Amino acid sequence: MTRSAKVTFLPEGTVFTAQVGETLARVCFRAGRDLQTRCGGVGKCGKCAVKTDRGTVLACQTKITGDITCEVPIKKEEITLRRYAPTPTSYGAAVDLGTTTIVCRIIDLTDGSTAAEASCLNPQTRFAADVIGRIGYADSFGTADMRALAVNSLRNLLKAAEAESPERCVIVGNTCMTQIIAGLPVSGLGQVPHEPAFFDKIIDTRIVPDCETLIMPPIAGFVGSDTSSLLTVTAEEDGKTRLIIDIGTNAEVALAKGDEIYVCSSAAGPAFEGAEISAGMRAAAGAIYDVKIVGGKPEVKTIDGATAAGICGSGMISALRAMARTEIISSSGRLPEPYELAKDVFITPTDVRKLQLAKAAVRAAAETLIRTTGKRPEEILLAGAFGSSINPEDAKAIGLIPDLPAKSVGNGAGDGAALMVYDSRQIQRALDISKRAYHIELAAYPDYTDLLTEYMFF
Repeated sequence: MTRSAKVTFLPEGTVFTAQVGETLARVCFRAGRDLQTRCGGVGKCGKCAVKTDRGTVLACQTKITGDITCEVPIKKEEITLRRYAPTPTSYGAAVDLGTTTIVCRIIDLTDGSTAAEASCLNPQTRFAADVIGRIGYADSFGTADMRALAVNSLRNLLKAAEAESPERCVIVGNTCMTQIIAGLPVSGLGQVPHEPAFFDKIIDTRIVPDCETLIMPPIAGFVGSDTSSLLTVTAEEDGKTRLIIDIGTNAEVALAKGDEIYVCSSAAGPAFEGAEISAGMRAAAGAIYDVKIVGGKPEVKTIDGATAAGICGSGMISALRAMARTEIISSSGRLPEPYELAKDVFITPTDVRKLQLAKAAVRAAAETLIRTTGKRPEEILLAGAFGSSINPEDAKAIGLIPDLPAKSVGNGAGDGAALMVYDSRQIQRALDISKRAYHIELAAYPDYTDLLTEYMFF
C-alpha cells in the first residue's frame, strides 16, 4: 500500500496530500504552486529552491518522506484578452499551443471572423523552458502533469473569452507540445531520429467538455503541425520561392515553391521570448521594443509609452543592432560590462551570448535549407508571436535572417488553425502538406555546425 504524507503550503496554510517517494517539485506542480524548474528537474538551475521546515532545499531533488511544510505561493495565471466582437451564437476555437505561449482564438462559424483572442504563458515553462527539458522531465515523471496544466490553461482561456462551449476546436503546435496534450509519450523525440508518436489527426473529447478537439499531427521530427498550419496560409501557388520562418523557442523553417516544400527545425531556446534574459519580459506595457543609440546614449520606445520595466524580443533585436553598430558590443559579441538601456533595465554579457546562440540557430537552419536544396528564396516571411513583431531590417542587420525582402505574416499558425475551424476542407489541405513536405534533419548535415559558428558573429 502506498504511503501518503501531508504537505502544508505557506503562507495560507493549505494542506495537500502527497505520495511518499515523489518529489516536492511534482507535488508543487500538482497543487498549482508557483515553482520553476527551468532545467527540467535535474538540479542544475537552482530555480526551485524553497524554504521548508527542514531548511532550504531544491524541490526537484527532494523526495517526500513524511509530512513537510514549505513556502511556495499559488501560481496566478495572467491572461491577455483581445475582444473584437461579442461571442457568436455558433463558434469554434483555434489553438496555437506554443512552447512558451498558448494562444486561443474564438472563431465565428458563420463567417470565419475572430471574435476574441486570449493568450497566456504556457504553464509547462515551470517544468522546463524548452522542449528538450520537458522531454527530460517526461522521461522521469511522464506527461500527465504537463498535460493537465496545458488543458487547464486552455479551459481558462476559453472562460476568459466567454466561450467555454465551442462547437469545434483545432489545436496546432510543435511536435512535443501536441504529443503532451494528446497524452502521448515523448521519449522518442529525445533520441535520434526524433520520431513522433503520431502521424494522423487525433480527436480528443476530454480536453474541452462536450467538444471534439482535433489535434493536428506533426510533419516530422520537431517540425510540428504549427508549420503545416502556417503553410496553409503562406505556401502560395504563384511560382515564388519563399523562406518561411516561425521564430520561437523551437524555431521552424520552411522553404516553399509551389508543391515543393522543405522543412527543418532548430532549438533556438526561449531567449527571444524574454525567458532567461536578465531584464526579459513578454510584449506588455512597459516592455522596450525599439532601441536607438544617439550621441552615445540609448533612446528607447516602450509598449503603451509606459515606464520601461524590461525588454521584449523585438527590443532585444533592436538593442543588439544598435549596440553592434556603435561598437558597444564587438563583432564576436563581447560586451565588457552590463549596458543600461533605461533605469534598472540592463543588457548583460550573458544575455548577449544567449541571444547570439538563438540567432545563430535560426540563421544556420535557414542557410542549411537554402544550400541543401539549391533554391534561392525571393522573399522571407516572418511568423509567430516574436517573428511577427520584429523589425525585419533589425533582423537582417544582426544576421538573424538573410538580406532579402522580408515581411511579417503575423501568427500564421494561428491563422491556419482558424481557417481549419471555419472550413473543414482546410484540415485535409494541412494533412496533405504534412505528407508532402520533405524534412531535413540538421544534425545529418556536417556544414550545420560550421554555420552555427559563422552566424554567432555580428
